[in-house]
Amino acid sequence: MLNPIAALLIEVLEIYKWVVIAAVIVSWLTAFNVINVHNNFVRTLLRILLPRAPIDSVDASRPPGATVAAAMLDTAYQLK
Repeated sequence: MLNPIAALLIEVLEIYKWVVIAAVIVSWLTAFNVINVHNNFVRTLLRILLPRAPIDSVDASRPPGATVAAAMLDTAYQLK
């Protein structure tokens, strides 16, 4: 028999796992233009799952360390 706090923690982590999976799938579908981001339902779903905009595209003239540092400090990429 599990401790009630441990059971609650396990359930919260399971829900979080599915939210992360849904966010990854929605971001892929958006990146490949499979879903229409101008649809109100899709826009609401994107606001819920991806609350922050990711960093800009990678600039080839920047050193690799600067790109990695920018990605590590960006909270949207830390959640994925």
